[in-house]
Amino acid sequence: MEGRLRLGDDLCVAGRFADALARLQQAPKVEPEQAAPMFVEMAVASYGLRQVDEARRYADQARAAARTAAEKAEVERLLARIQVPSKTETPEPSNDPDRPTLRRAPPKKGGGGGIEP
Repeated sequence: MEGRLRLGDDLCVAGRFADALARLQQAPKVEPEQAAPMFVEMAVASYGLRQVDEARRYADQARAAARTAAEKAEVERLLARIQVPSKTETPEPSNDPDRPTLRRAPPKKGGGGGIEP
């Protein structure tokens, strides 16, 4: 199981979240001391795939399985990150036809870079 966790972590670091999640979900039996780290990795992979509800579900499972203070703190940091998206994340595009959009005005005829003589 330790190798599977390490592989899941390496795949997440490489941005291969779907592969990481698939490998972790195939775990045959999880020992209690490995449950929290495994669910944390699954939450990270789900979050990387923008599956926020799944990420929260896995994080909640990690919270329930956390045994040490360090594990509990890690889960709480993860949950805080999932609850509040970072400023660098871009929101999903909206399919709302009434959503206002910005459009550039067509260039003026005659060129000149917009400078009038």
